[in-house]
Amino acid sequence: YEISTRDWSSDVYSSDLVHMPASVGQVTGYLVATRPHGGEIVYLTSLAVASTHRRQRLAVRLLEQARRWASAESATEILADVSARNTPALRCLQRVGFRFCGYNDRLYPNGEVALFLSLSLR
Repeated sequence: YEISTRDWSSDVYSSDLVHMPASVGQVTGYLVATRPHGGEIVYLTSLAVASTHRRQRLAVRLLEQARRWASAESATEILADVSARNTPALRCLQRVGFRFCGYNDRLYPNGEVALFLSLSLR
């Protein structure tokens, strides 16, 4: 999986937090989170790690950064949606404390089931 500006640029301009570690001038991963209207819930809108940098805890570090930011912003939880078929993403989110809180079988246009996970910040 190659990470390019096209993957995240549409999210960047409307979001509150963007974190992108770089390695020798290359983006190795990114996380985009937003807190609409200053509400108590932060939404994780994008999380990606280049295939060459997976299994090095980069996603975990990005999620920890998002948790620190959300806590500093007085948010009470972080909410994420993930395809039920994306086992690596589900395991990663669960590893840092996200818990299942619901699903939607009509969210994604391709018909995949979206699982909702939340991380309490209290």
